[in-house]
Amino acid sequence: MNSRRNVAKDIASLHFNWAGWFLMIIITIYAVFKWGILPIYLEGENFFQFSYQSAKIFSLVIGIISGGTMFAPYIRHGLTRKTAYAGNVIAAFVITACLTATISMITAVEVIVSDSTLFPSPWFFAVLSMFIHLSINFMTGWLITSGYLRFGGIGMTGFILLALFITITNDSILNINSGQAPIFLTDTLASSTGLSILFGAGMLALLVLLGKMTTRHMPIKLK
Repeated sequence: MNSRRNVAKDIASLHFNWAGWFLMIIITIYAVFKWGILPIYLEGENFFQFSYQSAKIFSLVIGIISGGTMFAPYIRHGLTRKTAYAGNVIAAFVITACLTATISMITAVEVIVSDSTLFPSPWFFAVLSMFIHLSINFMTGWLITSGYLRFGGIGMTGFILLALFITITNDSILNINSGQAPIFLTDTLASSTGLSILFGAGMLALLVLLGKMTTRHMPIKLK
């Protein structure tokens, strides 16, 4: 347990550094756009909505980086694959939870000081949806890199196609403000927030399981 915690702590510390830079950049861009320094009108969009897409891309990118650089080094230092992977997953949940909480708190402050800004409704499901969405994107990125390391170029191609499918599906289902879904999904699933959250949680659990299966036989160079 301590080994998992230490792995998660090491990886999360790097994630927090990257997330700090990401938040500074996105807040600056939002402030520039929101208060009209540049001629771009956000049409009542709040910080939560503005940062959602960028946060998803950020999670995907750090997932790709983590899958390639934050697993093998711990195996070389004598930890088991199970421990190293568990630490990576814990760190993924920590950074996505903190990112979601920070974005939500900034939006809450914005709502308080600005009468023209409203928090996405229902707010609890909006926040939970972001957390699940960011976690899914992180694990999807992790799988792209681990798929390449496990199966080579062909494997990476297959995992990239899987990532595209997952991204398109979850963008349609977990978007609180969208009632549209791919043609192979029911309208009920797209329009019901509770079902969307359950579907996203199930998809996240499947990705964690796939990641564990992929890393189980991933070749590791010990030198």
